[in-house]
Amino acid sequence: MQSDPFLHDTIDHLGWPNRLRLVWRLFQDGRVSPWAKRLIPLGALAYFVMPFDVIPDFFLGVGQVDDLGVIAVFAFVLMNLLVKVAPAAVVAEHLAAMGVRPQPAASQRGHGPYVDAKFRRK
Repeated sequence: MQSDPFLHDTIDHLGWPNRLRLVWRLFQDGRVSPWAKRLIPLGALAYFVMPFDVIPDFFLGVGQVDDLGVIAVFAFVLMNLLVKVAPAAVVAEHLAAMGVRPQPAASQRGHGPYVDAKFRRK
């Protein structure tokens, strides 16, 4: 699990293309836990081979759209889970190889998105 605030903030501010690149690199890395790399794709496969769906496929259009929604949910879970269970050093190494520099976390900079101030109206 990651505990580095710089790394967490950097990952939160990655765009989708770089996040996909990072997940792909982590998926291919042998130092990342194999259970996360196998469990989620197997769960998606199990959903597709089950004889029942949330919305049956004989409803044309809607039955296939729920399958696409499940693919999107499994991909989103895989992307978030894989980055969180990967060792922080491995994630930092892949970010550096991609040319992404760590961003300081808001709490480390001493200010956040809000400014606490007093003002007077005349």
